[in-house]
Amino acid sequence: MFQKRWADLSFCEPGGECLNSVMERNSAAVNDILTTHRDENIMVGTHGTALSTILHYYNKSFGVDDFLRIIDFMPYVIRLGFVGVDCVEKEEILIVEKEFKGENNH
Repeated sequence: MFQKRWADLSFCEPGGECLNSVMERNSAAVNDILTTHRDENIMVGTHGTALSTILHYYNKSFGVDDFLRIIDFMPYVIRLGFVGVDCVEKEEILIVEKEFKGENNH
């Protein structure tokens, strides 16, 4: 299902939300924070899907393989550097690896 969602960001299951909607909502929130708190250091916490769509918004090459890589990293702490609302750098600060346990892996 991850592959399908990332191949078509407008796809969603019945009653679900597509990745485009998640990305639009979360990138708007990040841009609002950046505008409101210009030249300040900000810390934001979120879950993996939201973070992945934010990273994709700022870097279109971030895709399903990157999402699948970080799904096992929780917590996953990164530092993003911005000039205005343009993301100019990304640094991985902390990665705690744990095995993802999907519905079929209990």
